[in-house]
Amino acid sequence: MKNTVRTGTLTAAALMLTTAMTWAHDYGTDTLKIEHPWARPTFTEAVPGAAYMTIRNTADEDDRLLAVVIPGAVADMAELHTTVVENGIARMRQARSGLPVPAGGTLRLEPLGNHIMLIGLKEKLVVGAKFKAALLFETAGRVEVEFWVEQPADDDTGDVHHEHH
Repeated sequence: MKNTVRTGTLTAAALMLTTAMTWAHDYGTDTLKIEHPWARPTFTEAVPGAAYMTIRNTADEDDRLLAVVIPGAVADMAELHTTVVENGIARMRQARSGLPVPAGGTLRLEPLGNHIMLIGLKEKLVVGAKFKAALLFETAGRVEVEFWVEQPADDDTGDVHHEHH
């Protein structure tokens, strides 16, 4: 009985470690930690896609995410956007000067907030797909990442309607 419990415990621990390693896909530099780049699935390629991640800056100086370079096989272009909610309506605006990553702070790209718009998708984004991109930072330079297409854990859109500008 003791060996069965121990074997079961070791198997469960190995499975948890394997699962954590499978889901952990983080990138970075000496000063930037890019955590879990992911994109929302789309029903068709006719609508823009959206991508998200968390960027932690451990440096003593601010940095700025200036752009995202996406392969032409995935989409025509990627734009950095910010979202402002006014009277219950989320309005997206292109962040033309980039998005700040404060020294010792965090930039979150998340639904209903800062995010990456994938414009001119070549095909719909399906759960399980992956695509590479490059993040361009003012100080840290170019960082290669891979986005995983995943279903959001919960419905994060609520009753807010989106208006794209």
